[in-house]
Amino acid sequence: MNTTDNHPAEENTQLTPLVLAQRVSDLVSLPDVYLRVRTLLDDPDATLNDIAGAISLDSGLTTRLLRIANSAYFGFSAQIDSVTRAITLVGTQQVHDLVLATSVVNAFSGVAVEGMEMKRFWRTSLLCAAGSRVLAERCGILDSGRIFIAGLLAHVGRLVLWLQQPAAMRQAQLAVGQQGTTIHQALDEILGFDDAAIADELLNCWNLPDTLVEPVRRYPHPASDQGALLEASIVHIASAVADAAGQQSSRDELIRQLDGTAWSATGLTPDSLVTLMEEAETLTAELAEMFLPALPPVTA
Repeated sequence: MNTTDNHPAEENTQLTPLVLAQRVSDLVSLPDVYLRVRTLLDDPDATLNDIAGAISLDSGLTTRLLRIANSAYFGFSAQIDSVTRAITLVGTQQVHDLVLATSVVNAFSGVAVEGMEMKRFWRTSLLCAAGSRVLAERCGILDSGRIFIAGLLAHVGRLVLWLQQPAAMRQAQLAVGQQGTTIHQALDEILGFDDAAIADELLNCWNLPDTLVEPVRRYPHPASDQGALLEASIVHIASAVADAAGQQSSRDELIRQLDGTAWSATGLTPDSLVTLMEEAETLTAELAEMFLPALPPVTA
């Protein structure tokens, strides 16, 4: 995939989140197997065997789904040896989310961008997803798998920028390292919008459900929508934890960057934040080879 950019960010005044997202969505589309599974899940006449048959056409996806279903992520005691049984036990919504997660990662699998390490990007995203799931469960959200996917997709706007505006991303990263600002604040200063605005547009280009898009759209500023406050706060905290791990930031630096509203919405404390980080890292290590089979296991 060829990347665009190579004009200073301040000269690209015509750029908008939608323009950037559309450029990438024209080049990177979700695979047919995901679109077929989603169509069947929306069809009231489709059976579990129909859904399993669609998934089974992709041997790599089938293997990965069965490995995840048999992992500590779900914690089933009995071995799951067929896609139909996995759907029965895991549920159709969870299967949709898992197929979506692997489809998004696979869609970008051939991308290489100078100055950006794809392995590091997806490992950070998986840590954000794991933290989102752990915190969602602590907050009593029943469909924590959906929040896991929101966490996994939260940083995809940064990937769009690496593809389309790498100079802006390098400039933003420099600001993060030198000024202690957040990546969202740095990008807003440089471009006039942040990565979440781009992710919002890309996920809408892919026609993903708003229940996934909304937490991603709001996570840098969770108080901006009271209706999505809790879920956006969860992704906000998980994203900050993942970024802090990647930047090797101290706990005090991490705490300083967290939105006060997110603390209140989730009931998290500095002490429980440490536990959250440990649990998220453990889950990430468990899932790294399954969601991201080409990557080495994540270590603390």
